[in-house]
Amino acid sequence: MRPIGVGLVGHGASGAFLHGPLLEAAQDYDIRAVVTARPESLVLRRGAPRAVDLNSCLEATDVELVVVASPNAMHYAHAHAALEAGKHVVVDKPFVPSVRQADALIALSERVGRTLTVFQNRRFDADFRTVRRLVRSGDLGNVISYDARWDRQEAGSNDPRQLFVDLGSHQIDQVIALFGAATNPRLELWSRSTPDGVAVGYDLHLDANAVRCRLSGRTLTPAIGPSLELQASRGAVVCERSDPFAMLIHSGRRPSDEDFWKGVPRPTAVLHLAGRETRLRCSPNAWRRFYDRLAGVLRGASKPVVTHEQMRRVVSVMETAQA
Repeated sequence: MRPIGVGLVGHGASGAFLHGPLLEAAQDYDIRAVVTARPESLVLRRGAPRAVDLNSCLEATDVELVVVASPNAMHYAHAHAALEAGKHVVVDKPFVPSVRQADALIALSERVGRTLTVFQNRRFDADFRTVRRLVRSGDLGNVISYDARWDRQEAGSNDPRQLFVDLGSHQIDQVIALFGAATNPRLELWSRSTPDGVAVGYDLHLDANAVRCRLSGRTLTPAIGPSLELQASRGAVVCERSDPFAMLIHSGRRPSDEDFWKGVPRPTAVLHLAGRETRLRCSPNAWRRFYDRLAGVLRGASKPVVTHEQMRRVVSVMETAQA
């Protein structure tokens, strides 16, 4: 089957080390053009994509899908231009900062008859897939609370709002994917001086139907806590560590390599059920499924993983929380 021609807009950390390798690991795509100010970075790409400016990318007849991996502030403009040029579009998270912009892009995509979706790869994390599988089984009973933590031992931006935008957009999407709703957001942003620099963080409380949700992220934390904890009427599950896929891909490993997971233990979880404690290996990471499934969407064989309504809900929660 003919590969889907891709134009990659942005070749920084996200474009070069996430979208590029994942697209190359899929069998359905061919990266043909890359919009970048650093053409020397194209040595990272398989094959020989050409370095172009945005207009040339959008005018290219061999580009069907545009992946927007540019800085957050440019997402709306680049996605809008790509849709107007008749391209299908994937936008890296966070999608856009306002519901008004989200609605405008969604309406445009529907008017021109092109797919628009957001790259929410963390739906395919090992720990989240494990929790979702257990919730869907019904064995845990009614969910009471859900806690998601994103601890970083290294420093980052001194702006806790930036941390929230980068990480909270994933966590909110996970809540919506798991429970179908996320309302009444209450956000606390904080920063503290430490001997090693400025530690920043956020705590976001949400209601997801009858489930109490607490989402948090922090930097310069002395110890890494559980990544996910879910309490329910008949049991609980605690995921002890986050998914290492991002660390591996940023280290230069390619997801298409046979030894990608070599020497890396799968994350574990502890299941509390019927008075017993059982240690589980988490479900395998499945980031590659995002682009595998998107190929089916573009060929008319399946529905988008991330729907327009879900995209809009994430933006609405983030916008309301920061108001």
